[in-house]
Amino acid sequence: MDQNTFPDDIPGINMQEVKKRYQEKTYLDILRAYCVHTPALLEKMRHAKSENFSEEVMEEYVITVHGIKGSTFGICAEATGKQAEALEHAARKRDRQYMDLNHDPLIKTVEELIEELQEFLAAAQPKSVKPSSPRPDAALLRDIAEACKHYKVNAMEEMMGKLEAYQYESGGDLVQWLREQVDNLEYDVIQERLAAELEKL
Repeated sequence: MDQNTFPDDIPGINMQEVKKRYQEKTYLDILRAYCVHTPALLEKMRHAKSENFSEEVMEEYVITVHGIKGSTFGICAEATGKQAEALEHAARKRDRQYMDLNHDPLIKTVEELIEELQEFLAAAQPKSVKPSSPRPDAALLRDIAEACKHYKVNAMEEMMGKLEAYQYESGGDLVQWLREQVDNLEYDVIQERLAAELEKL
């Protein structure tokens, strides 16, 4: 499925934009990561609402919705991304009326999007065996650290897709750890560890 064989339509996705921005392998990896890790972010949103959007959970709520917005725009699900963006802005302003009205609809929309993507991925051709590489690419690690510094979620997801495209002789545990931290929005922790790892190279 190269640029000429991308499907014409995945519900909720701007496929014209996908074809401009991604090669098949990178995009499929990003979709898989989105489907696996976004549900945990939705649970964080639900927890915040269960706490009645108390000030104690509001900062985490803003960061969580920001992460959903970034990764959703990253897969070119533009309408859903705009929904998340509007909710993020409301949360930053502590507009609880907007939040009460739009919290559940966003979760429902994202869950429906994930279902559509899972159906698409199930029907897609199986991934080929990953090529081998001695270790994660240092330039990519530097780029991820820089993207974390500036909270560039889309760039992080794209670079993680490139890292995850290989089976590593050493350093595979670092790539797995990076995926977990990216999904949990632990950008400061990523920068600190990558600085230490890059000093060794």
